[in-house]
Amino acid sequence: MAITKFNEKNIALFSKVETTAGTYLQPSAATDATPITSLDGGFTFDTAAFQFLGDALSRDEYTYQKDIYGELNAEIMQPVLGTVPATTIYTAASANVTAGDLMVACGGNFSQAGTTITNGIAYDNYTATSSSVSIDYRKSTTDAANQNLYPFYGVNGTVDLSASVGEIPKLKFSLKGNVGTATSATAVIPNYGDQTTNIASVVKLSTIHSAKIVEIPDTSSFAAGPAFSAIAASTTKPNTWSCTGTGLVAALGAIGNIRPIKLTAITGTSTNIINTVVIAEVISDTVCEFYYPVSGTLTAATTVTKGSVVGETLAFATLTASNFFGFDFARYLTGAEEGFAKTATPTDVSISVLEAPVGDATYFVPDQTEVSRYYALKLQFGLGTKAAPTAGKVVVYQWDKLQMSNIKEGKVSTYFGRDITFRNTGKSAMILL
Repeated sequence: MAITKFNEKNIALFSKVETTAGTYLQPSAATDATPITSLDGGFTFDTAAFQFLGDALSRDEYTYQKDIYGELNAEIMQPVLGTVPATTIYTAASANVTAGDLMVACGGNFSQAGTTITNGIAYDNYTATSSSVSIDYRKSTTDAANQNLYPFYGVNGTVDLSASVGEIPKLKFSLKGNVGTATSATAVIPNYGDQTTNIASVVKLSTIHSAKIVEIPDTSSFAAGPAFSAIAASTTKPNTWSCTGTGLVAALGAIGNIRPIKLTAITGTSTNIINTVVIAEVISDTVCEFYYPVSGTLTAATTVTKGSVVGETLAFATLTASNFFGFDFARYLTGAEEGFAKTATPTDVSISVLEAPVGDATYFVPDQTEVSRYYALKLQFGLGTKAAPTAGKVVVYQWDKLQMSNIKEGKVSTYFGRDITFRNTGKSAMILL
């Protein structure tokens, strides 16, 4: 009798954010599946052994199991939001992006824009989250009649971003969690819906809306900035605040420029943004905006200070960000509970750029700076234009505090370049618009 076989392509990952962190919540619906491009892993056994003394020729040894946990490595293409249904208010579970569950597992806090129609969602590490995820790792027979089910719960992990010009960005998840009992289960066939077409565009000259980097000087050097007559929450962009003023181009730079500012006196009920450096982007001569989750409301700012340096274009060829949300998870075992303890940690963001002429003020030239300075970086790409982006087809990556740690000579094709490494010591956000 032939052995029932499991084809290497017949694997699927189903996930669900747990109602109670660390308690298994089976992701049994076909739509709980994430469209992966690679997946490997399984149960990991942590063992130890000891030998018995008494006989020089004896090889008598005893091996015992110290721990068992699950490890999975999954790669996906960068998702986008897709067509936004009218009057939709997204939640982390209903955003039509099942990979959002994995973002949450990696420390990404979910948020959405608006209260009636959601035009954007975000995952960031500005807000602490203790959420974990349940995962079903399923292997199917060739005819999909049977599936080996490997359940994981209390899952956390890290996600690495890789974005190269000429490619669609990739997200690689490294996940760990407690394990249930492997079983032979009734088949659940993935239903990806629109997720296999809601994929980000190739990053290239025609799809990059903006790629800006700006130095963040010591705040003691901040100078008087523009006055804002009003600050209002954006209805189309999550955690984004629109600031109204006059003469913003003269005060902050050309349209599309980014600049560090501080709100030193405001009106409203916010408690966590006074004297915090935020990265403002100039939208017009009368409007700028910044991303920052605020615990309360903002209505106006009476005093604003600004950094002394304007942003520059980042002509990058490759961009990688390991552990995008900046959390490590260490295994712990007790008599009452087993799981993974979360700790914030600095991570690396690495960029390759063309070497531009020394003294060029248009493009970012790292030779004009020195290692240890701080920067903010914002990349927006997708369909449409910066002024008129195509809703549901745009991705934004933002880092608000990157410390340059190394510069090396590199190559972009046959041209000289610079390989720059930053330490991500601040906040990061992935925004789908």
